[in-house]
Amino acid sequence: MIKIFISIKTTGTIPWKHGITEIAMLAVKDGRAIDQMFTKMNPGEVEFDSKALEINNEKQETIQQYIPQEFAFNHIEKFLNKHTVPDEKFMIVAYNASFVYDFLLNMFKKHGTVVDESGNKHNRFFDYFYSPALDVMQMANILLLDIRPTIPDFKFNTICTAFELPTPLDNSCFKQVRLLFMLYNKLSTS
Repeated sequence: MIKIFISIKTTGTIPWKHGITEIAMLAVKDGRAIDQMFTKMNPGEVEFDSKALEINNEKQETIQQYIPQEFAFNHIEKFLNKHTVPDEKFMIVAYNASFVYDFLLNMFKKHGTVVDESGNKHNRFFDYFYSPALDVMQMANILLLDIRPTIPDFKFNTICTAFELPTPLDNSCFKQVRLLFMLYNKLSTS
C-alpha cells in the first residue's frame, strides 16, 4: 500500500468556510519516499481568518496571486493518478489527520465530483483514499502519555522537538511533509 503523507496550510479551521492555500504530498511505498508534489493555491471564494494568516505568515493579497485551486487540483490528481494501483487506495498520513482529511475532502467536493449518466454525483476522493486517515498526532499522544504534563502544547514543531527531530525555521508544507515522514518513522519504531 502506498501512503500519502500530507501537509496543508489553510485560511482557517472550518473546511466548509475556509480553504487550502498550500499542500505538499509525499508518496511512500515500502517505507521509502518515491515521489513528492507541492503547490500553493488560491482557494477562491472562502473566508480568511486573521489568526490563520498570522500563524502561516501569509497575507490574503499574496494568496490571491497563487494559481486558482482548480488548476492546483489538477496537479494533485495527476500526482495521485501517477501512483494509483488497481484495486488499492492510498492511506492518508497526516498530523491532526481529521483536519487534513476534512479539508481535502471539501476540496474534492468542489473539484473532484463527477455526475454519471443517471445524474448521481460521485466524489472521486473516495476512489483515491481509505478512511480513516492515519493520525501521527495520535501516535505521538500514545507514546507521550507518561510525560504529557511536561509538554507545553501539541503543536507539530513541539512534538518534533520532543522526539529530537529538527524543526525548520519556516513552516512551508514542502519541508513539513518530509519532517512528518521522519516523525512517523520515529514513532513507528518506538
